[in-house]
Amino acid sequence: TTSGVEGNGIYNILVKDNVFEDSNVSGTTEGAAAIWMPCWRPNTWYPITTGISIVGNKFINPHGAVLFTSSVNNLQFSDNQIIINSKLEKPFKYRGCIIAGKCSSDFIISNNKWEIAPGTGAQAGVLFQSDETRNISLSGNSVK
Repeated sequence: TTSGVEGNGIYNILVKDNVFEDSNVSGTTEGAAAIWMPCWRPNTWYPITTGISIVGNKFINPHGAVLFTSSVNNLQFSDNQIIINSKLEKPFKYRGCIIAGKCSSDFIISNNKWEIAPGTGAQAGVLFQSDETRNISLSGNSVK
């Protein structure tokens, strides 16, 4: 396909010890996420993507969100550093955040460290809607 987001059966993937710097400068959908795991419409509780671990990475000056998901199950986002010290002329919405989109479930988001300089238009945190997500566990995250 040409969309690059069709199919299912994506499981057991480890993304570890990488550096994502100045990611997604084009500012595509869902907050210009550095890592974008969508389900092409319609979203479904069927786990299109499952068993993903994103651990020990550095996200330096992302232009938008760090992570966006939909129809993702069993995700671990732990021990990552999000460092934002550059100003953008027009920062994208949700710069520096994690977005658990529709039909996202069974997430562990732990021990991540946000270092955000003032005036960068960035924010730390996890955005989710309780009626569209399930079992999101947050622990040990910090903001400096």
